[in-house]
Amino acid sequence: MIQDIFLGGPFTKHEPYDDYKIKIKSAFPDKDIFDPETQEYQKTGDWFQENAFALENSLALVAYIPDFPFAMVGPEVGIFYTMHDQSNFTRPLDEIIIIWPETLKPDYAKKAAAKMGYVVENPDEAIVRLKKLFEF
Repeated sequence: MIQDIFLGGPFTKHEPYDDYKIKIKSAFPDKDIFDPETQEYQKTGDWFQENAFALENSLALVAYIPDFPFAMVGPEVGIFYTMHDQSNFTRPLDEIIIIWPETLKPDYAKKAAAKMGYVVENPDEAIVRLKKLFEF
C-alpha cells in the first residue's frame, strides 16, 4: 500500500511542538499519512519491519529531529533516502523534509542532514514545502 506521507520522529509526548503531527494531518486531510505512533503493531513489536515497509512505500517523509538522544529519525531518513534515491547519493531528495529546530546542535549535523533532504525549522515550513511537493 502506498502512503502519501510518512511522519518520522518522536512520539507526541516527547516533541516540543505539541501540534506537529496534528498540524500536518489537518493541512492534508485527503492524503494517506502513515504515523508510526498510531499503528497497532507498536504493541506487537513488529515496528521495524512495518516502518521499513511504510518508508519504502511512502511518497514523502517529514522527519522531526528531536533535541534529546536518539529517536528512530536517523534510520527513518536513511531508509527512505536509500529506497527513493535515483542519483547514486549525489543530491538531496525533495521528498524528504527534515524539521530541524534552530536550537538543535551541532550545526555540522544540520549541514549533513541537508545533503539528504530539505531542512526547515518548524512544522509550518514543512507544510509549505509539502504543498509545493504535492502541487497545492
